[in-house]
Amino acid sequence: MPTSFRQIIDKAVKDKRFLVVPGAHDALSARLIQQIGFETYFIGGFPAVGARYGVPDVGLKGFGEISAAVRDIMAACDLPVFVDGALFSVGDAHFAQGDGEACGTAIEMSGSILVRFSLHKGEAQRRGIRFPRFSRNDYYFPPELAAPKRFLATTGMSVHPDGTNESEDTTLSAKNALLSMIDLLVERGWTRQQAYAICSVAVDLKISELVDVPNMVVSAFLPLDIFGRDNAAR
Repeated sequence: MPTSFRQIIDKAVKDKRFLVVPGAHDALSARLIQQIGFETYFIGGFPAVGARYGVPDVGLKGFGEISAAVRDIMAACDLPVFVDGALFSVGDAHFAQGDGEACGTAIEMSGSILVRFSLHKGEAQRRGIRFPRFSRNDYYFPPELAAPKRFLATTGMSVHPDGTNESEDTTLSAKNALLSMIDLLVERGWTRQQAYAICSVAVDLKISELVDVPNMVVSAFLPLDIFGRDNAAR
């Protein structure tokens, strides 16, 4: 019987069958996955943190705390974890998510993905490719939302409210752009909690400027058509 994820993948490919890989968020779910008869499983980042600590996925827990959750899950289950040498993973599927997923998990959904691989041994090393590349020959998103005709936008720079400049800190720029978008939505009648959720579901963060050091600029775009024309000006 295969004892590593790589062996399980190889056998599934050889047998030409689908491999179902469920997710575990705590020790109990991992044990149930094994008892049901699955061959392997993966450990979800936010599900594990949410189940163990009861906090949203906004960076409130560090590596040590996440490692503790993963260690306990793996101790409860003898199956190989979906990591071992696979060199490929797929993120969770979303019905709606802004480029940035500012809080929580946006709107997640169940889904299936069919992939086909062509292996080019040593090609990435030969060409110095360290990170994934991808392309597409058609729209991956409805054009009217990918490049919206009607939108709200805010910007942020790497500057604290007291005027302190954090040179080249795009994380701070993104935070300021999102906070400004939340303020703008509150002005239009939404609560701060609703505005925060809207940002996660629909606001696209874009790096607008990197060249003028030290001020990195990030913009937050919200397509107005997500509300429908009657509610866009709320």
